[in-house]
Amino acid sequence: MPKKPAKPHLCLVCWDPPKAADHAAALNRVGHRVTLVTSSVRGWIGYVRDLAPDVMVIDLDRLPSHGREVGIHLRTSKSTRHIPLVYLGGEPSKVERVHSDLPDAIFSPWQQAGDAIVRALSAPAAKPLRPRPLAERPNRSDLAQRLGIKADLPVCFWGDTEFLAELLSDASESFTTTKHAARQASLCLAATRSAADVEAVFETATSYSAGSSIWIIHPKQSGRYATDFNQNDVRIIGLAHGWGDYKVCSVDSDWSGLKFARRKPGQSLQPRSMKYVARKS
Repeated sequence: MPKKPAKPHLCLVCWDPPKAADHAAALNRVGHRVTLVTSSVRGWIGYVRDLAPDVMVIDLDRLPSHGREVGIHLRTSKSTRHIPLVYLGGEPSKVERVHSDLPDAIFSPWQQAGDAIVRALSAPAAKPLRPRPLAERPNRSDLAQRLGIKADLPVCFWGDTEFLAELLSDASESFTTTKHAARQASLCLAATRSAADVEAVFETATSYSAGSSIWIIHPKQSGRYATDFNQNDVRIIGLAHGWGDYKVCSVDSDWSGLKFARRKPGQSLQPRSMKYVARKS
């Protein structure tokens, strides 16, 4: 009697345990053998190499930045690079970020998980792309600390800050968020894509309480986003509105930040001293 073909072995990574169990049960019902992972693994490459799954299935509905880094880890090693990656779910903007780093992975909504897995099994990438190793990427683990975000600190977001929310997802439970222009906000993170955006941030900031500070997050000149202004323009606009910059921070490879506080009466910052502060920060 011929042997039944072995069930495809999937490693399902999902950071939401109750949903993870439901997803695993659904995949089992359609003929897959599932190893479920619901928390971070120390040494992803060794773990997956020893597990030897036919496909890595990674949920993007929760902690998409974690799922992205798992895929990058696996693609940087020759022993795991060949394993197909299937990403399921996730908000479109966050899916796009993962896709930009792992363009030959398969992306699909959960409702079409079966079809996506079949595609991954039947046509794995012949030469999977190797993304830059994590050691060569900007360090995001301490971004909240570098931005001055502390436990229970009221933080407001201004503009299209989806990418900032993702970068800060690990620390998001340690601080509170408010609507922009709220007087109780101690720190504002403003994502700006034009000089007009920068002007609008400082016009809004007139209602901020004394002692508040603002990070103007702006595209780097060396990044992938075209823009009509640079860091010096940000500084000039801030000074014109009565705010002085005193710290810089590299957010990631595309974005940089300049931190402002209200200038004290009579305070004057000369260009030379401002450049020194930026260089030393």
